[in-house]
Amino acid sequence: MAQLHARPELMFLTGPQQGHREVIMLPQAVAGRDPSADIPLLEQTVSRRQMSFELTNDGWVVVNLSANGTLINSKRYKGSRTRILIETGDVLTVGQQTKILFVSAGDDPNLALRNWQESNPPELQPDATTEEEPSQTAKPFAEVDDAELSIEETEALEKKAKIKKYAIIFGIYLLIMVAVIVALTTLKSPAVQEGIVQPPQLTSNQIRQAIDTDYKVNISDSEAGEMLHRAEQYYDRQNEEFGNRFRCVKAFKLYLAYSGSTNFPKNDHLGMYNECLDKLVANVTAIYNRAFIKAKAGRYTDAVTDFRTIKKMLPVKQAPMPDARHPVFDNVVKHISYISYLEQQRSQ
Repeated sequence: MAQLHARPELMFLTGPQQGHREVIMLPQAVAGRDPSADIPLLEQTVSRRQMSFELTNDGWVVVNLSANGTLINSKRYKGSRTRILIETGDVLTVGQQTKILFVSAGDDPNLALRNWQESNPPELQPDATTEEEPSQTAKPFAEVDDAELSIEETEALEKKAKIKKYAIIFGIYLLIMVAVIVALTTLKSPAVQEGIVQPPQLTSNQIRQAIDTDYKVNISDSEAGEMLHRAEQYYDRQNEEFGNRFRCVKAFKLYLAYSGSTNFPKNDHLGMYNECLDKLVANVTAIYNRAFIKAKAGRYTDAVTDFRTIKKMLPVKQAPMPDARHPVFDNVVKHISYISYLEQQRSQ
């Protein structure tokens, strides 16, 4: 039976995508702000085509595509021909805030992250309970000798202190009013009352596991032969219709289920299966992440269009053997419903 392939992973350490993880699904993947990028980058100062990741005989390399350059381990690389071999622990910096930790295929991402955190501890913050010692060269305001100031200067200082006092009081009043308004809005919000929350964002691994699922059926040689024949047909027509790659993968999995085997009869069949699976997961992941970013930016119509495209790519309700539930399909439906709710709220 086909096994999950180990693939390199990108871990966002800082920036607007901090905490997000992205698996590199293709042997050549472009990262940037462009909607068509295989790996979306959200920071506005990042180039539309910032860099690409390429698998070579020596390992994975980063190719800079941006005129601004790309930092790798704090060293800036410019020029479109710059190709840098990377490995687990290397940190890529793009834009003004985004730092990305690279983890090679097969290595433990959590261990790599801990190693980076141990090597880069957060800066120590000053203790809020410790009083700062006064400067030896500057007198505190309370110690200024009034005899050294003119009447006009004294009045000016008093007026300045009074204005500052009123400004602080007014600022506190504004903060209290904002907090009250937010609290009242939250209590009245239909989203809170109806329990409407944003669905979670699936990772590429979760998408792959959902598509590369096993089926349980009664063993049947005739059905197994039919499924293998269908899989070959869908493979030949994979570019003719959105859902054919999913149908091809599903037919191959049903062949394994009906035959009770863990292997395909020919190596060519395994190659067909892996090709359709890899392309399907890569395409669904790219469009899914793009839709998620558009929704976050308030581009609701474009986001819904992308999510509906994914539904066409995953015809889970169609024969053979319709899926009662499918994690990716169900998640996409929830996102569409959530965006429709946001559009309705914005129009009110």
